Amino acid sequence: MSKTEITLPLSFTDAAKALREVIGLLSEVGRAVGAISNAVEGRKGKQAAESLDVLAFKSDGTRRHLEKIAAGEGRFEDFDAIREKMEETAADVEASIDRLNALRAFLRERHGMGLANRVSDLVYAGGGKASIRMDLRHLAFMQHDHYSSKEVALEARRILYNINALNESLVSLHDEILRISNAPG
Repeated sequence: MSKTEITLPLSFTDAAKALREVIGLLSEVGRAVGAISNAVEGRKGKQAAESLDVLAFKSDGTRRHLEKIAAGEGRFEDFDAIREKMEETAADVEASIDRLNALRAFLRERHGMGLANRVSDLVYAGGGKASIRMDLRHLAFMQHDHYSSKEVALEARRILYNINALNESLVSLHDEILRISNAPG
């Protein structure tokens, strides 16, 4: 009876070493993919924060003219300036709102539904960016004689109150998103 011998090119030890190296390589790939994923998620968080910043009413824009109107010192130029600023910022505001809408699923998955809803409310709810812009459009046409200066000033004060509340909420949410987005892991 003849004996058949099978010769393996690798010993068990060599196979175990190769397996360990493959596992190590897969582990490195996993860490690299995780780092890339964290970077992408961090970037999305920064995009959301940047969009929130665009939605804030800055003191050098509409607010300056609105404050004059609220104090009863508004002139035709202030109403015109509000209309012009609304037109000038419309594209940036709409782009920021669109970006936030596109990031909503990410915000909900990464930061929770409560945060995603807060973002939507800051855009669409009463006292949000969209409703304040509508109020400003209306105010810009209240300079006509059929509105008393008292009514106009009262409306301007109400809008200023909403702007201040919106800005405070935007700052809080902006900082919260950045804090979470910059957190490790």
